[in-house]
Amino acid sequence: MRRLFMCCLLAFIFCSCTKLKHKDDLILPIDVERQAIVDVNDIFSNVEYIQLELNEDNPIGPVDQIEVVDNIIYLSDGKTLFQYSLDGKYLCSLNRHGRGPSEYINIKKFYVHNDYIYIIDRNAKLLKYSTDNKFIISKKIEFYPASCIVKDDKLLLTTAYQNEVNKFHVYNTHTLEEIQSFCPVPQSEIQWKHSMLQHNFYVYEDYLLYYEPMNNTISRIDIETMSVTPYHNLHFKEGNPPENFWKGTFDNVMDFYDTAAKKGYNVGTYSYCENRNYIFFSYFSGEQYTSCLYSKKDSRAVSFQKIALHEKIPAIHTAEMRYNFKDEQHQYIVISDSKIFNEQGEPYAKGLLSNNRSNGNPIILRVNLRKNIE
Repeated sequence: MRRLFMCCLLAFIFCSCTKLKHKDDLILPIDVERQAIVDVNDIFSNVEYIQLELNEDNPIGPVDQIEVVDNIIYLSDGKTLFQYSLDGKYLCSLNRHGRGPSEYINIKKFYVHNDYIYIIDRNAKLLKYSTDNKFIISKKIEFYPASCIVKDDKLLLTTAYQNEVNKFHVYNTHTLEEIQSFCPVPQSEIQWKHSMLQHNFYVYEDYLLYYEPMNNTISRIDIETMSVTPYHNLHFKEGNPPENFWKGTFDNVMDFYDTAAKKGYNVGTYSYCENRNYIFFSYFSGEQYTSCLYSKKDSRAVSFQKIALHEKIPAIHTAEMRYNFKDEQHQYIVISDSKIFNEQGEPYAKGLLSNNRSNGNPIILRVNLRKNIE
């Protein structure tokens, strides 16, 4: 499972600012209670299931990313950007595959803001469309891009690491011209710090937070001051990597993970969600992709590998879920419909979906991180 997951992970590349130092008051002391399976209602509240209508001309492939903006669900399978209503009705799709100015080779990442869609092409290009799929403008960029977000009317891109390229780049949302860049990439990390996360950002109480694999620190980004400062350091009571581990030299990404696994370390941040009482995040514990719910009140933490949606539905490994935790109001999970329906196309548990037959399209879970302390 870990090697399969990590082979996918190699598609994207990241680096981190090693100049960041952890202060004691930023450390989250995590004493994990391990459980193999947890009930979805123990982690999330207001769980809703959305079955997406099948459009015969535009079937959805494996989903890379989901965004929900102004009551519209946007989904990408890398080739096509789909739009659905919140009740799962098909609306339209954008498919501009090619090498022309208005086209992309493959959708690496997209972001929707103020009636515009910003797309990062894997072919080092930035494109802008209206939400009714009209082409606006495109720009070639001089580095391999990884992820993006719009904050304070500025488009922030993170880079796959390259020599002499800063980690964060700020663009004008109207012209797509670069305004500034910051956070140099340490030369010592270029060889091995890889990542493929579709989401590296989370907005909490107007803080723009940044997380990444191969790093147990959640950082806060201030675009105006071009600063990156520590926000939380995930510090495990058992299996916490020593400081010298992060300063080590590894041959490649698999060398990093193999070393961490052999030593039983808990490493990386693969998803992140926070509210007033709880923090939800995912990481690798040894060789296991693991998720965790952490209580801010008493520092209790429950870790798990699988989530049970219903007593009649086989528990789903969290590595098989595609999370989008954007902020406290937008929290979605994508799962394959094969997790809800059996081989005959019948639901394991009736009543969860509006249609009791499989159509092959993924299922969307609309959730909220639980808010109440029990």
